Amino acid sequence: MEAAPILADARRAIYSAPVEEIAKLTALLRQLRTRPEGEVSRELAQTLELLSIGRRLMGDFKSGLRDSQESRELYAGLGDDAGVAKACILTGNLHFCLGDYEPALVAFNEGLDMRRKLGDHKGEAGALGSIGAVFDEMKHWKEARRCYLESLDISRGLGDRMFEARTLNNLGETNLNLGNRKVAADLCAAALVIFQELGETVEQVNVHNNLGRIAHADHRYEAAKMAFERAQTSAHALGLHLAEAVTRFFMAGLLADENSPFYSLPAAIRELEELLNVAVELDVQALAADIKTKLSELRNRAG
Repeated sequence: MEAAPILADARRAIYSAPVEEIAKLTALLRQLRTRPEGEVSRELAQTLELLSIGRRLMGDFKSGLRDSQESRELYAGLGDDAGVAKACILTGNLHFCLGDYEPALVAFNEGLDMRRKLGDHKGEAGALGSIGAVFDEMKHWKEARRCYLESLDISRGLGDRMFEARTLNNLGETNLNLGNRKVAADLCAAALVIFQELGETVEQVNVHNNLGRIAHADHRYEAAKMAFERAQTSAHALGLHLAEAVTRFFMAGLLADENSPFYSLPAAIRELEELLNVAVELDVQALAADIKTKLSELRNRAG
């Protein structure tokens, strides 16, 4: 089994077909671990790096975290600072998904510092976006917006449409949290256009979730339901377990809204009870906590 073509294919396809690529990378990993260490350290580091991305997309966060940390150690042993910086960001992403925001910030800032020293402006934009996402979850929205705007400026300067679209979507979510719904809708719509042009189906799931949340906040219930259904259908087809769970949480909120034509308190409670099991199975503590809070509120309303 030749490692180079498998790694090249995985780097291209891991975001669009994570299930298939994880299977190939897992087989490659088993083979590489049987070879003498010195021969395969770089290929092993790259395999673990890509596996950590795939496992994050699939919701297997603890395995992904182990992969990213081993990848970082291997890159450090090779003296590959760019590889170490990438592994720092991957480690931060896994901590972020697990709801461990402080270690996520530490990892992201380490990656940001290394990328700035390397003059890696594209990587710098990505790291700033990741730090902004942590601030978003910590409800430090002005700090998040500052990071996103800096990232957006760098991305546009580089002509990097992927990072531009990601940052537009993140800025949209932040503006939604700040109550600027019209601005949020325009930003997310612009992000969706770019992702559609690039054929980035995974990224579109997050945009549809944000557009659904904006529509719900604007009392456009039909539009909200349609956006959530698009997100859930895509997430399920792509095997994105966390993204699908998040979408179901938003949909439960729509069912629990007394002003919504889809209002059904018993259905909302049942959905959240099922979803809590999913969040526990995925070991996503932040989502589980949000579900428990919402369940407590709805059970109280139900008496």
